[in-house]
Amino acid sequence: MSTIGQRIKNLREKRGMSTNQLAYMIGCNEEQIISWESDKDLPHILQIKPLSEVLDTTTDYLLRSKDGKNSIK
Repeated sequence: MSTIGQRIKNLREKRGMSTNQLAYMIGCNEEQIISWESDKDLPHILQIKPLSEVLDTTTDYLLRSKDGKNSIK
């Protein structure tokens, strides 16, 4: 199973977006996207919904932990 950072990066790349484009679309900076994708940090809970919308996925998919279980209790 992948990490949230790996899932964000995979979905972003499948859509042909740069980290800068994704950051602009969800209202954050590129450094945050890079930090998430490298698993150095996690998105704030308020950024999950915009991420899921821009990346055309579900919040459940983004929040799933490595073992497939929900990562937020």
